[in-house]
Amino acid sequence: MKEEGKKGQKYKKGYQQTILEQKQKEIEEKIKKEIENVREEEKKKKDLGEEEGNIASGVMERKVSKNDGDINRPTKRMAIASWVTGEGRGSFLKKIALVNSFQRVIYEKDIDPPATSNQISSGNNYKQVQSDVSSLIKDRYLIGYNVSDTLKGLLLSHPTKFIRDLSRFYLFKNGLESVPLASIIKEQLNLPIPPTNTVERAKACLQIYDKYKKEWEGQINKKVIQSAKEKKEESEVNPIIAASIADELDEDDDE
Repeated sequence: MKEEGKKGQKYKKGYQQTILEQKQKEIEEKIKKEIENVREEEKKKKDLGEEEGNIASGVMERKVSKNDGDINRPTKRMAIASWVTGEGRGSFLKKIALVNSFQRVIYEKDIDPPATSNQISSGNNYKQVQSDVSSLIKDRYLIGYNVSDTLKGLLLSHPTKFIRDLSRFYLFKNGLESVPLASIIKEQLNLPIPPTNTVERAKACLQIYDKYKKEWEGQINKKVIQSAKEKKEESEVNPIIAASIADELDEDDDE
């Protein structure tokens, strides 16, 4: 009997030990899982912090894929921004920037005032900037705010069909007046960008355009088709334009 009692106690202890080990294992697994969850949360916070940091320092850059090729090249659509100094007739274009669809800076220059016949133009870069910008924007879509006014500062022009001007988009109009660019950027991106920071302003214009691109290009397509129909020239409607300029622009970024 005593022997059986000892065996029973031994079995009981063994059973209790097994239960304890199982519970210990469960606790360890639970702790391990909690640690993994904490690490995952920390990683998410870190990623979010980096993203917010990018936004705080400027406009977030577009994600780049392996098929994008040289992301520092001029692309089919470019954003332009400038800073004008002075007042009235004494005002002139002081700074200009062009960024491509990957948010990369293609061109950025401080500009000298246009040299008159009474001035020595040696060292004056106005003509060079004029030539550079003219070459870079040729046959490209230009996105910005008061784009035509910017180009006038360099005595340049650009086809209206290749301009996407935030100052003319219906969402950024207050009656007949255009909403100031600073207000648009603040409302759409919550970014306080100073007028002198032409690069960040150009990037902001591009990001805002991308946000409304399908709607924007859809409206243009409708106007093109409607105009052709009114003139009874449906057969002359450019099929590329009539299809989807928005899709065309996306494809051209990889060319």
